Amino acid sequence: MGMNRKNILWLSHLLPYPPKGGVMQRSYNLIRELSKYHDVTLLAFNQQAIIPKEKIPGAVEHFKVFCKCVEIFDIASENSTFLKIFALIRGLFLGNTYNTIWLESSEYERRLTEKLQQEKFDLIHVDTISLVPFVKNLNHLKRSLNHHNIESLMM
Repeated sequence: MGMNRKNILWLSHLLPYPPKGGVMQRSYNLIRELSKYHDVTLLAFNQQAIIPKEKIPGAVEHFKVFCKCVEIFDIASENSTFLKIFALIRGLFLGNTYNTIWLESSEYERRLTEKLQQEKFDLIHVDTISLVPFVKNLNHLKRSLNHHNIESLMM
């Protein structure tokens, strides 16, 4: 029984490599298994506390074994204490939470727009609630949302 391969765009707040425990292991294995049956494009932010910049090329090469395309983006607030504090303050005064603005990136948004213009995706998978601002206006596309923790309980 044959299955039609779907084209899936996976948006992630981290590059889940190496797959050691928790979110890393879960995301890594979901992407790897999904890619056995579908074409997966991964657009991921890199959290430097998880993968130092010098290890990104090796991680990208690893994912390219099973992903159609892998692109990694820096998190601006990780490169600047000012931007991190600014995001926290903006969250307090604009009614947003830090969780929904810490990944703001014009580069990521631009690349996502380009990808959506270049290819037809059958599904956009959003791997954390922090990435919802990038897809909230894409109502004409199928989207799925995953979140690894119940943040309200963790608070």
